Amino acid sequence: APSTAAPAERRAAGEPPGGQRVGALARSLCAARGLDGDEALAQALREVRELVDEGQPGARIEAAIAAVARRRTARAERRT
Repeated sequence: APSTAAPAERRAAGEPPGGQRVGALARSLCAARGLDGDEALAQALREVRELVDEGQPGARIEAAIAAVARRRTARAERRT
């Protein structure tokens, strides 16, 4: 269920605006990197939150994640 706390209260509690969206982006970033586990997700969350705090729009973050996935795929194809 969505939080009913005010935005400032959510941020104070460690939840960034659009917290579910940030989590989804962080999971996508982990998948693009081929990583899993709590530590990888925590790092991705920190990175995505930093981008959100800088004012980066979600579409731009998604594009960057897609670029990470393409680079990983290209590297894998070169190895085979």
